[in-house]
Amino acid sequence: MANTATAQTALPIRTKGVGVDITPYVIAIDTVDTDLTIVTPTGTAIACVVGIMFSEGTAGTLTFKSGTTTLMALELAANQGLFLPLGDQVYFATQPAEALKIQSSAAITNMLVYVASTSRVVF
Repeated sequence: MANTATAQTALPIRTKGVGVDITPYVIAIDTVDTDLTIVTPTGTAIACVVGIMFSEGTAGTLTFKSGTTTLMALELAANQGLFLPLGDQVYFATQPAEALKIQSSAAITNMLVYVASTSRVVF
């Protein structure tokens, strides 16, 4: 198998300050310690993560990147996950036109990541 980031139909949901529809991505990681590109925004747009939901039984490190630059690495204990609900915030964003990538040191069966690709966020 291979790591996958499957875009779902864009939802007519907008968060505060982001004027575009939000696309949910279903993520599965079975090849650990390998970058998976979730999305590459076009032009000068940035990819804004506005929600994440998942939990796994195995401890591991989850790394998010903008292109090749690590934005954050989260060390998660066994049976821990992330529940960053869709709301009025941007949890992190890529640099303009850089791919949003994820990497995990442990397999992830199913993760839901909500992304808005936009040229501007207003706070």
